[in-house]
Amino acid sequence: MSRWQSRLAQQYVLVAEINNTIAGFCTLDKGTYLDFLYIHKDYQRHGIAYELYNVIESEARQQNQTKLTSDVSKTARPFFETMGFCVLSERTLIKHGVELNNYKMEKTLIY
Repeated sequence: MSRWQSRLAQQYVLVAEINNTIAGFCTLDKGTYLDFLYIHKDYQRHGIAYELYNVIESEARQQNQTKLTSDVSKTARPFFETMGFCVLSERTLIKHGVELNNYKMEKTLIY
């Protein structure tokens, strides 16, 4: 819990609520790293991720950032590619004995 509180306290955090229910959230760390993007299963495919992402990108632009990066799951990769991100590398991580594949992705912000 303290790890989450610490990370969220240091990041730009957006929360999408629908009828007093958290439908999703997204965070920006140090102006360039999209750390979390999560949409509740009951609210997926309603444009919430798109809206949250657009606000995060606008915030990065207001900070005069030139790129955004993220570590993206296999499932999220198509969304990030739609938003203009490119794969820099594929990685395999082992967490608690479980092998996880993800992608380091980046988007150049053009002004």
